[in-house]
Amino acid sequence: MTSPANLAAAAASKSPIGSLGACPLRQTHVQLLPLRYGLVEKPLDPSAELKLPYALTTRPLGIRMLRDGWLYVIDSVTGHLHEYQVLNGLVSALLHKGAKVDSDQRTPIEERPALVFSRRSTLHVTFAEVQWTAAKCTQVLDNREEREHFMQAVDLGPVHCQTGGEHLLTVAQGKQWLAEIATDPVLQAQAAQDRAEQEAESPPDAVLLPTVHVSDAPAHEREPYLWEQPRRFREAHIGEFLGRV
Repeated sequence: MTSPANLAAAAASKSPIGSLGACPLRQTHVQLLPLRYGLVEKPLDPSAELKLPYALTTRPLGIRMLRDGWLYVIDSVTGHLHEYQVLNGLVSALLHKGAKVDSDQRTPIEERPALVFSRRSTLHVTFAEVQWTAAKCTQVLDNREEREHFMQAVDLGPVHCQTGGEHLLTVAQGKQWLAEIATDPVLQAQAAQDRAEQEAESPPDAVLLPTVHVSDAPAHEREPYLWEQPRRFREAHIGEFLGRV
């Protein structure tokens, strides 16, 4: 489902995040669409509105799509480890689900899985660019200290339908701050603001000519996230995520 019409339909068909039917407080389970913390351009610095795990001095820390690799989730309610494969920023397959991992060779058992967990759960989550061995999976399953060292705890109990929670965003927050979705709208809004300011500063009878912006940097160096190596940024649509719901 990659055509613009299908993506728009996927986004438009969802209940508003503030509606009673969509509120996690009224449901026993929640579905997660995993993202990551990563470097973003300054206009998408969410630190004034979101609680971030730390701050950086070079570029802002913000919200990004996942890199390609493997996502690991341990559910405190079931004790199961879930292993997912991530491709092109989205979870593409479930490779394992269970209390034990016996083999290093694990292949997809479900395509495009939904990450649905009980609100009573505390999840331990981590990402790896290299698939974990069975021994590594057993290490975090069997040892709480190892699990807490290598994985991030996410408590689903306090999640709120309008404000999210620690390491948890609402759909509206994701649309506002996920760099791959929000960068183009932010640039368009900035351009519109620049035009409005120019018109406000001009006399009422002035004839406005097209504005030419001059920069010392060549055009390709003014592209968003050019500094990122290897290049991971790609423009995305919220429908890519909501199509999984």
